[in-house]
Amino acid sequence: VSELDSAVANITGAFDKAGLWEETVLVFSTDNGGIGMGKNYPLRGSKVNMWEGGIRGVGFVRGASAIPAGRVPNGTVSHRLMHTTDWLPTLSRLAKVDAAREVRLPLDGVDQWEVLASGGEKPAVRHSILHGIVPEACHAVLSTSGWSTSSCLDTVDPSITGGCHSFGIIGGAIRIGDMKLLLSGANGSLTQGLESSVPENTPQYPPQGFEPSTNDTVPLSVNGTYLFNITADPTESLNLVGRPEFDALLSQMKDANQKAASALSLIHI
Repeated sequence: VSELDSAVANITGAFDKAGLWEETVLVFSTDNGGIGMGKNYPLRGSKVNMWEGGIRGVGFVRGASAIPAGRVPNGTVSHRLMHTTDWLPTLSRLAKVDAAREVRLPLDGVDQWEVLASGGEKPAVRHSILHGIVPEACHAVLSTSGWSTSSCLDTVDPSITGGCHSFGIIGGAIRIGDMKLLLSGANGSLTQGLESSVPENTPQYPPQGFEPSTNDTVPLSVNGTYLFNITADPTESLNLVGRPEFDALLSQMKDANQKAASALSLIHI
């Protein structure tokens, strides 16, 4: 941590020396949960899976005090839904660049600056996140070198080596509002040997030497499916499959699956 502090100090010091610091917006963010046990407690899971411990990030924004449009209230906290793809249109807006007009394909991100600049007081502009999905067209094949799929980098581009592994070939998750749907993708012998991005029976991992005051409740899978109210249950302990929201989220997941399958077919043209 001290090395990280020093590195940030070097960067901010250079901007200050150049007279640019008061006109600079600084964004500091994690990309995913920590690797291994004890890094994400009390959230469940860790990096490379779709439990909250693997995908939930934290960060902060230091606004540019010399630029009215770039100011962020001090000491405010926002819990609005945000995805990493939102940074492109958000920061482009501050640079007075219309990111949507500069790219050929529609942007996945949305401009979050009004939410950030209001300290989280403005209404949410993002209401859903597709955390991950394995398209129907993405078929897994077992060869002598291991598992491979039609979306592996070494399949799309033969010059790339080691572009695939078995983890995440099955499984998916989607968040809409407070609710999050996870599918392990496990299907008996058809998926035997494949590692899901939603591994079942995943516990919380307390840090070494720490004794939690409450016991972990590992959620029970319902045919490889989980549904949680993340706002009320961020540790993903109470599986709500059967609630009215389930059908709506499953429909959204299937729709995303079909769109992803179409996009995957374009990659190979």
